[in-house]
Amino acid sequence: MTATTTPSPDATAQTLLLEEHLRRLRLPVVLARYPKVAQDAAQRNLSYEGFLRALLDAELAQRDENMQKRRLAAAKFPTVKTLDQYDFSLMPHLNRHLVLDLARGGYVTAQENILMAGEIGTGKTHLATALGVQACRQGQRVRFYTAAGLTNDLIEAQAAHRLGRFESALLRHHLLVIDEVGFVPFTKAGADLLFSFLSVVHDQVSLIVTTTVPFAEWTSLFGGDQRLTAALLDRLAFHAHVLQFAGQSFRLRHSIGQHEASTPRGTATPAGGDDVGYLFGRKERPTMSAMTPRVWVLAWEDRAYIDGPQPGDERVWLDTPPWNAWLDAATTTRFAYPIVDPAKGYIVAMMTVRKERRAHGGAYWIAYRRVAGHLHKAYVGGASAVTQARLHTLAHAFLETVDDPDMDR
Repeated sequence: MTATTTPSPDATAQTLLLEEHLRRLRLPVVLARYPKVAQDAAQRNLSYEGFLRALLDAELAQRDENMQKRRLAAAKFPTVKTLDQYDFSLMPHLNRHLVLDLARGGYVTAQENILMAGEIGTGKTHLATALGVQACRQGQRVRFYTAAGLTNDLIEAQAAHRLGRFESALLRHHLLVIDEVGFVPFTKAGADLLFSFLSVVHDQVSLIVTTTVPFAEWTSLFGGDQRLTAALLDRLAFHAHVLQFAGQSFRLRHSIGQHEASTPRGTATPAGGDDVGYLFGRKERPTMSAMTPRVWVLAWEDRAYIDGPQPGDERVWLDTPPWNAWLDAATTTRFAYPIVDPAKGYIVAMMTVRKERRAHGGAYWIAYRRVAGHLHKAYVGGASAVTQARLHTLAHAFLETVDDPDMDR
């Protein structure tokens, strides 16, 4: 029989005392692993210093991992994205070498900014998040905001007389990510607060800013105030790296690919008119509420035209001189545009596109859709920006907000 070794009372007491000391010193990894590490050290004939280093290496590695998790949670990213998940082949004109160089984090140490501009769905938020995640892993304090969310928090902080404390808290970060500038136009009060905040953090905190609006059109986002807009851009662009995103929406390309893969060859897709029932997934035209624009557009692939009350009897096709003249007309205020689900092959909802007047003259267009009491908005631009390609991209972006599997009624 093999004799079982029973620890002596003194050895048991020593073990209990050691474990109590490790708890008081807050060394949970050492506490959990020291018996196994001690056994390995004995088998490998490690010195006392080697045994101690093995325990402390494990403790520090776990602390670093926990710290990264806390920094990622504090950053409040909507989803965690990484650089290895981004397909650079879909954005061939994007400066990949610059992106990878920025991922090293030198821009944060130098308190430089990154400006990302391009169409919806081209991966700006993905890369902005990925760079933010990388900064967290490099030990930096990061905070993610949408531009609308930041503006709302600034307004609420001012109303609660705690604006100074709010700005001071954000100044303790090394990097702020401000996403979707221009997706929703700012109010005058919001624009002023955002400008003031960016002036405060200038040269103190690095910024990553994403936008779908060309910088030349930013004046329309800030109530037509050219001086304020010029000053804001001057601050953002100072010591900034600019990344331009050009190309088709990733989500749109993915959906179209799925639709094409599921559509038998030789199958024609209806373009509207008498076939509108098939586009909507049922045989009758959808019921339009009193708030729905009376003028709406039927669109599929490269064909789109106004369908509804309009001057004359002929169809007004998009991206033609009559369409541009119709947009510029004083009586034109809004229209509806279809949200097509390529996977289903028919229209699942409509978005409203509305003309907004600028305080200093002129107008711009906003696309919006209300779902379950929430208003989703997107900046379209001036009349020259209201093209089928732009509307199609926005409609696909709104596809993610559709909660009715059939159609708005």
